[in-house]
Amino acid sequence: MEFDEDPMIPEELEEQDTAEETVIERFFSLEEAAGLLPMIREAFDKAHRELQEIRDQIVLYKRFEMQRAKTGDSLTPDEQAVLQQKWDVYEEHFSKWVRFFLEQGILLRDLDRGLIDFPYMSQSGEIFLLCWQLGEDGLFYFHDTEEGFNGRRPMALLPE
Repeated sequence: MEFDEDPMIPEELEEQDTAEETVIERFFSLEEAAGLLPMIREAFDKAHRELQEIRDQIVLYKRFEMQRAKTGDSLTPDEQAVLQQKWDVYEEHFSKWVRFFLEQGILLRDLDRGLIDFPYMSQSGEIFLLCWQLGEDGLFYFHDTEEGFNGRRPMALLPE
C-alpha cells in the first residue's frame, strides 16, 4: 500500500525529555563511569532496536489512519484499539529503559541520542556531570549541573 504523503512520527514520539529535573542518587568516579560505557553502549543499542520496531508499527498505523481520513473514513474501533495498544507498549518499553538508567544512578538526558550524565563530586565537594553521548569513544566531557550539553568542556579542565 502506497501513500501520497509521508506522515510524520507523532509528536509524542519525537522528543521525550527524560530528565527534566536532576535528581542525584549517587556519584561516580571517572574510572567507574568510563568502565560502564561498554554496558551502556549495549543498553542503548538494545533500547533503540526495541523502540524503533514499535515506532515503525505506530507510524504504519498513523499512515493508514491518514489515508483513511483522505477518503472521509476513520479507523474502526478495533483498529483504534490496536493503535492504542501499540502506543501503550511503546510507553511501557520507554519507561523500562528510563528506569534502567535511573537504577544505575545515571542521568538519562535523551534516549534517542544516547545522551547521559554521570554525577561526579570533586575532592573540594563541587558537583559536576560527566557527559557522554553515544558514538563517543570515551568519557571526554563534563559540565556544571546548571549547564547542559552546550556547556560541555574537555575533561582536562575538570577540577580535582
